[in-house]
Amino acid sequence: MMCVPGLDASILDGLPNGEGQLYFNSRYYDPTIGRFLTEDPSRHGVNWYAYCENDPINKTDPTGRLPVDYVADVANTYAFQLFASTVYGEAGASSEAAQKAVGHVIENRVGQREWKALDTVSKVIEKSGFDAYSQQTEQFTQAMKYLSSGKAGSGQNKSVDAAVQNLLPVYTGREADTTKGSTLYYSPAAQAALHASQLQTYPETPSWNFGTLKETTSSIPNLKSTDDFKFYAYK
Repeated sequence: MMCVPGLDASILDGLPNGEGQLYFNSRYYDPTIGRFLTEDPSRHGVNWYAYCENDPINKTDPTGRLPVDYVADVANTYAFQLFASTVYGEAGASSEAAQKAVGHVIENRVGQREWKALDTVSKVIEKSGFDAYSQQTEQFTQAMKYLSSGKAGSGQNKSVDAAVQNLLPVYTGREADTTKGSTLYYSPAAQAALHASQLQTYPETPSWNFGTLKETTSSIPNLKSTDDFKFYAYK
């Protein structure tokens, strides 16, 4: 796989031919000019030389013929629906930056430290203690029902649709980790409220060994003062 300027290498399936061009099974793509060298054999769309109808952010074209709606393909998988619904349940009322940060925390746990046996995002969500999933909160359930019914992007739930668009780059690895490797977080106000109402179940702060952790909250860009989160990475 070869990186093409302006495109994301993670969604390209072209094979380099040694002359700076990529072969996509049906025709060659030249990254220096940003177009295919021959017309689309399927005669799809208006511009038969364009890559992904000039929308490489949301589409890919592994065959050199009809482009694939990348966003729809990912959004319709159970794994992404679980991921997005969990983040929405944990941080649906928070800023986009907070949602992304929670998403990165989930991904940063995969196969690491005490989560070594959890080798997928879904396993991390199901087995490492995310309240939105384990308690099937209202926001989690609402998002999961909406996404699993194939309504993503329909506009029927603008809040969930916005979260989907916000989280797709995180889930697919097309956006770099903004949390400096954070694998833990908690919500101070929510934790305090739970501690007050369920003293025996919820401690005042999580029962982590804070001596092994460093707080990363202040280094995460675009978090808002209203975001009730503290993020931590292992030292």
